[in-house]
Amino acid sequence: MELAIENASFTFDKDKATLSIEGALRLSGVQKYKEEGFFDFLKDAVKNCETTLNLDLTKLQYLNSSGVTAFSRFILEIKKEAMNPIKVTGSSEISWQKKTLPNFPKLWNQIILDFQ
Repeated sequence: MELAIENASFTFDKDKATLSIEGALRLSGVQKYKEEGFFDFLKDAVKNCETTLNLDLTKLQYLNSSGVTAFSRFILEIKKEAMNPIKVTGSSEISWQKKTLPNFPKLWNQIILDFQ
């Protein structure tokens, strides 16, 4: 399963239970993320994963504040639906990830954070 939004590509590998996002996301506003299929793609990946989903962001070079808000809303929606845990894998070499990703487990205690 694949999706392209702006300068980013999303790839879901069901066999590996991994959703990888690469590139840069700079959409203007959370509504734009919704319109481009961001929420639907992420929800489908979680629903089609029978175990912990690995959300691999190690190659996501840039995410604007609207994107951070979109990820936060996604996490809160999944929390309500009591889905399987999500492992978020980030890069310790990308500054926005070091600052932002530690906030995700604060939204839901089933977010497992891993830096590479």
